[in-house]
Amino acid sequence: SASPSVSADADINAELRSNLAALYRSCLNESAREEAGLQPLLDLVAPVGPWAACNATARAYKDGWTIADGLLRSAVFSAAHSENPPFFYLGVTVDIFNTKRRAVHLSQSSTLLLRDDYVRNRTANLAALAESLEELAKLFGLTMTAQDVRNIIELERKIAEISLPEWKRRGSLLMGNSTIKQLQEDFPCINWTSVLLTLLSNSSYAITNDTPVNLHDRSFFEQLCPLLNQLSSDAEQTRLVNNYLLVRSIWPLLPFTTPAAYRIPEKLTYRIRGVHGTEAPWKICVQSVDGIFGFPLGKLFVDSYFLRDSHSAIERLIDSLMAAFNASLADARWMDEATRRQAVGKLDAIRRLVGYPHYFNNATELRRELGGYRLRPDRYFDNVVQIQRESTNRSVNAYYSPSFNAIAFPAGILQQPFYRPQFPAYVSYGAIGAVIGHEITHGFDDSGRHHDRDGNKREWWSNGTVAAFDRATDCIARQYEAFTVDGNVQVSGQLVLGESIADNGGLKMAYRAYKQQQKPDEPLLPYLGDRYSREQVLFLAYAQTWCELITPEALRQLITVNTHPPGQMRVWGPVANMPEFGRAFGCRPGSKMNPIDKCSVW
Repeated sequence: SASPSVSADADINAELRSNLAALYRSCLNESAREEAGLQPLLDLVAPVGPWAACNATARAYKDGWTIADGLLRSAVFSAAHSENPPFFYLGVTVDIFNTKRRAVHLSQSSTLLLRDDYVRNRTANLAALAESLEELAKLFGLTMTAQDVRNIIELERKIAEISLPEWKRRGSLLMGNSTIKQLQEDFPCINWTSVLLTLLSNSSYAITNDTPVNLHDRSFFEQLCPLLNQLSSDAEQTRLVNNYLLVRSIWPLLPFTTPAAYRIPEKLTYRIRGVHGTEAPWKICVQSVDGIFGFPLGKLFVDSYFLRDSHSAIERLIDSLMAAFNASLADARWMDEATRRQAVGKLDAIRRLVGYPHYFNNATELRRELGGYRLRPDRYFDNVVQIQRESTNRSVNAYYSPSFNAIAFPAGILQQPFYRPQFPAYVSYGAIGAVIGHEITHGFDDSGRHHDRDGNKREWWSNGTVAAFDRATDCIARQYEAFTVDGNVQVSGQLVLGESIADNGGLKMAYRAYKQQQKPDEPLLPYLGDRYSREQVLFLAYAQTWCELITPEALRQLITVNTHPPGQMRVWGPVANMPEFGRAFGCRPGSKMNPIDKCSVW
């Protein structure tokens, strides 16, 4: 008979498969979703109310709902059911000033549309949102007028105006250290202790006055309190906030309800991104299962497609990229000796996470992490809510002491076009090699450099080294701002700086590591070999990983919030900064792809 571990393994694998199938089928089952209707969603958001716009609860609302109550309930609700809560994000994470313990994390949240849509008054997008909200009110039978909807959008504009733009918020640059007591004194408009006690009621994490708080975006909270005080002073404004919290509670759950409801956010996204038609239901449901139940799906993927021997091959690639970065540290004349020694220590301490979590190999741990769900093929909304609640409970109680000094390469990226065991070395280094180099370089970009070998945020570079580093990174920021895509689309050099430092360093390390181990008799690729050298193919393999198809509207959206530049720039910048590229392709010095003035950090 099978050994206990094998049969236990088979049991949990069968359970995961059956739950994944049930979740996917329930997503595709439009008639069951139609039949379930909107009531389950209204029931779920009811405890956040009572709502002025719902006939059933309008009287209870009049009996004394306050904004303070609403914010407390909304924060607790959003922790489980929304990645994008209204007003602010609150949770418990690793303390970035001391990674051996946990801390409360508090930051600004985002609005339904991008901050820029409000700040730059993009009327077409704002009109599209108004239409969607009116449709939502009608579908749910809410007593919200067109004026109520305009007021909600006006409130979002006020929130957007006090929010910081993404280029200022990147990484942990704006993260400050505080405590619950200090937070309560600084921002008394919200009772933080009671919000946290309610939020963490199922958790072993105890809240005291001295509980550490990692506070992101302090200036947002300095302006949020006056805004909330102003809103609380008037019955009409209070009702507006009640309507707003209702809309924001319903919105993230629309994709899991009836077809008419899930088309509301879908249509809005398509309109804003310039996409016509709709995605096939099976595609939407695959993406949905991956988003909601990603690790069980990942386990299935690993079992079916991940080649176990890829593990050791990737580890060897990482070794060679680490050696290349070490050599780059030795070459960095702008670093003083003391900073360099600490940087080498940080490089040596990087933890590698390759393929999949270790618990995938252990039936008991797998059951603890991913087991215990009871999903049904005809109950999509209930399935999603069950997973959201359960995973919130598990993450709040998870015991983890990770150092943030880690690089991760999940099984999903270890396939074509990035990696295949049969690729010649020059293809592997240009593709997955540049990705590995990119991740290593992040530890030493303009945000990563603020974290030491244990991941703690502190200053460990000398002033002279920081000044030299800033000059080098300023060159990259200016260079990327000069690029345009589609004729006139420019990025913010500061927003994409961290990713651009990592792209430039990553490709350089990959090239350097390849040259270190290059074998003269390595076979050339069929069809390409008679036209391109091995070095040229390395650069082509790198460029191919950034091929993308994107609508002009989506591109304009992305450049305001995405810390990654568009694919074209991710190719142009790094290759133009490498003399080796100019030599490999015989580019004339001073030409676009081989400029005289190059930027270099690592």
